[in-house]
Amino acid sequence: MEEVYKSLVLKYANLIDMKNFTGLQEILWEDFAMSGAFELHGAQNFINSLDQLKNFESTMHRVSNIQMHESNENVTHGSCYCIASHIGINNEDKYILDMGIIYRDTIESRDGESKLLKRDFSLIWQEQRSL
Repeated sequence: MEEVYKSLVLKYANLIDMKNFTGLQEILWEDFAMSGAFELHGAQNFINSLDQLKNFESTMHRVSNIQMHESNENVTHGSCYCIASHIGINNEDKYILDMGIIYRDTIESRDGESKLLKRDFSLIWQEQRSL
């Protein structure tokens, strides 16, 4: 299950960076929930909320420290660190917004398929600076 978890969190970051938000349906259960800095229930509600990332020229999510904490037959709990960089333009000036995030995840297996069920978003720090 460790490789499945690692694959899901890396694919999540890649889909976000490619702005392929509808592709997230492949890795999120329909009843997915995001909590922490904000609360969203339902995969489609979460996907719709990502439109705000279109305001950025690009993003880069660097995922590390991927760990599983507990697992049973159908449910796995894990966490990972993420440095999320967002490149934006404000009045013709480029800037970068970096965010240090810890995700705490619940992955559920249904009928042999594993997807993210819950994701707790903990913003540890953020910094914005000119480029």
